[in-house]
Amino acid sequence: KIDMAHIKSVAQQVINGDIRLPDLNLDSNSEYDCCWALVDSCAGVNCGTKKQFPSAVPCEAPSITLTTADGKRMNNQGAMKVTTKSREGIVTERMFYDAPVEMAIISVAGIAQEGTLGSTTAFRLTDGYIENNENQQRQHFVKRKGVYFMKLYTKRRVDNDPNDVL
Repeated sequence: KIDMAHIKSVAQQVINGDIRLPDLNLDSNSEYDCCWALVDSCAGVNCGTKKQFPSAVPCEAPSITLTTADGKRMNNQGAMKVTTKSREGIVTERMFYDAPVEMAIISVAGIAQEGTLGSTTAFRLTDGYIENNENQQRQHFVKRKGVYFMKLYTKRRVDNDPNDVL
């Protein structure tokens, strides 16, 4: 059974700085914005806010109704395309629904659809990874207090050009 209260508590501790996650090389690079995302095996879709992904570009996506883990409806403002770079330098384009979440959420169900042959997600004792099934490239994530997190980097926009890519 998944303890959503625990997951939310740990995520809030990360946001507040009470739990430290490792610093990654792009943190000091002024060309990138970054945010931590919760890697969630129960989420049906990726969710985030424009504040978390300032370089996101609106995109077409099916209109869906989101629900929280406790069954409450959560409004969304449509979808956005987010191009991220992992700490390994792998560039990935993901669709996120613009929803009022405190921390961005990466859906394991969504990860499975990434790449031409899909991707595999592995959860290990202290960390995990996403592996592209075609080229075996891995993007790693960390585990803190039983919850998995991945740091995502997005190219900082200088001129608000929606075509700006990594």
